[in-house]
Amino acid sequence: MRVNSHVLDAYGQQGVDRAAKTKSESANLPEQSKQPDSTQATSLSISNEAKRLAAANAAVDTEKVAAIKNRIESGEFEVNPTKIAEKILDHLA
Repeated sequence: MRVNSHVLDAYGQQGVDRAAKTKSESANLPEQSKQPDSTQATSLSISNEAKRLAAANAAVDTEKVAAIKNRIESGEFEVNPTKIAEKILDHLA
């Protein structure tokens, strides 16, 4: 494949221009906005739906996962798009 040097030069210069602009813009920021304030408290809440989904996914059949992984690695695993689509639609209904 041959790359036209004029095109490469134009795109390369745009990248350099963008990088320089970003660097100069960040240099103009006040010092306090560059570093997070470690004295601020952060809170996090997990919705009941997220908790329910996490609990439902907690039980993993490691033997089944290992068997599928082995079939994928050996090339024996076949994907059935119709079956996947049906399962998705069943889940959404």
